[in-house]
Amino acid sequence: MSSKNFWKEKEAVKDQKEYEKRSKAIHLYEEGCGFNKILRMVQRSRFWLSKWLKRYKEQGDKGLKDRSRAPRRIWRKISDLLVKKMLSIREELESHKTRRSAFCGIGAEVIHWELQRQKIRNIPKVWYG
Repeated sequence: MSSKNFWKEKEAVKDQKEYEKRSKAIHLYEEGCGFNKILRMVQRSRFWLSKWLKRYKEQGDKGLKDRSRAPRRIWRKISDLLVKKMLSIREELESHKTRRSAFCGIGAEVIHWELQRQKIRNIPKVWYG
């Protein structure tokens, strides 16, 4: 077994044990067991139990599963519409359709300036790295 698979398997077992611990705590709570007794049995904090009880009440058994911590969207991502607009401006500048393009060039600064001139919002900054 490769080490990568070993660690994946170990993580899966850990997640399963965590899920079982949450499930056990919820089951005890529904049976009328006291908060402090549950906390001692599962060896977790009051915040931990409150969090999972809230999720269980909102979503049922699905709420007891881990949620991904990965961002749901990439905040730096440029929209497809803006990319198309930038490419069309570049093509226009390359073909010298405008008098300005013959003198200004076709670099990022010129494209940025043209986007501003067209009053397009959320333009990414030109970065000199």
